[in-house]
Amino acid sequence: MRNIYIMSGLPGSGKSTWISQHARWGDLVFHRDELRAALRDELGLAHAQDCPPVLEYERWTHHIIEALTKCPGVDAYIDQTTLTQGALNKLLTGIAPAICGNDFIIIQCIHTNTQLCRKRNAERTGDALVPDDVILSMEKSMRRGAITLERTRELYPWMHIDIAHDTTMEVE
Repeated sequence: MRNIYIMSGLPGSGKSTWISQHARWGDLVFHRDELRAALRDELGLAHAQDCPPVLEYERWTHHIIEALTKCPGVDAYIDQTTLTQGALNKLLTGIAPAICGNDFIIIQCIHTNTQLCRKRNAERTGDALVPDDVILSMEKSMRRGAITLERTRELYPWMHIDIAHDTTMEVE
């Protein structure tokens, strides 16, 4: 049995920090920002230029499936800012081929005040810096398309899924 943590929270909410505090040596850690930067380099795209979404998603899920398949039983942490039920459904559908019946999936929701997220984000540079209007837009879509345990279990009844909520990253 392994735990697969799927992180949910605004940019700057503390998802990566939470992972660094909980992941152990040898655990699988997936950061979508790193994959996006590598794909940009591969395609010769400029620093802030968007990757083709379909290609990015295909590479992302392939990368996760490959690692989960090669390392059964190893805990995994997926940092992709999964904010809405739709984004979660897309990810779970994409990685489903690598999920075993005894894997336990935890949607780790990091709840941090939007103003604090924006402040932390403003301290970032390069690709890590998310435009302020994008964060505000993400917050709105998060409220509209909130992740619910009932809906997730209804769509993926064969997966062992739970939702955990953490507000400890709120502290500055």
